[in-house]
Amino acid sequence: SRALEFKWLSLFSDATDEEIISHLKEFVGKYQTWIDKQRDILNHDQGDNHIGFENLDKCQLDCDRMVDNIRLILKENHSNMMSFRLMNTAMFIQLWHSKRSTNEETNYDFYKEKADDHLFGDKSAAWRPFQLAFILLNLDGIIQRSDDPEWKCRNELVDLVWFPTGGGKTEAYLGLMAFVIANRRLRMNEDDDYNRDGG
Repeated sequence: SRALEFKWLSLFSDATDEEIISHLKEFVGKYQTWIDKQRDILNHDQGDNHIGFENLDKCQLDCDRMVDNIRLILKENHSNMMSFRLMNTAMFIQLWHSKRSTNEETNYDFYKEKADDHLFGDKSAAWRPFQLAFILLNLDGIIQRSDDPEWKCRNELVDLVWFPTGGGKTEAYLGLMAFVIANRRLRMNEDDDYNRDGG
């Protein structure tokens, strides 16, 4: 899925924000399809499946949160979408330099035109699905959603990435941190512009 590709999601891509939003929705839609399939399996099983249904209900809540975070945080706010693309830009640059070296000047044009994202064979360097899902889930812990003005819903949640060593937890956390840093810098610049203009 293109929704997982660092470079395609970055500022080095010709993809529009709308195209990225569409692919993110498609990515979460695949999770919804999986949930529906598991629920159908349980419905046709004659055993006691109340624990299974409880777990699927929790999965559904997370799926709904990702859908709402894409809509309310990314789609409806240009700065937040820019932060998301900057996050992917930073992840692509650091990954490229961990695998490649060059004597050329590395600037925007270099990364856009010359820096190939096939760093691990034929496939584009990309998030693992759980990493992107973790980031999408936690956007509402960084950005206040319009439907949760007092953060009540979000303050009742803690999201944990639980994987063995080498599973990819660090990249998920780094991505989220890159989003936070980019978003805070953009907000500071917007506040400075507002103050300079006499707001």
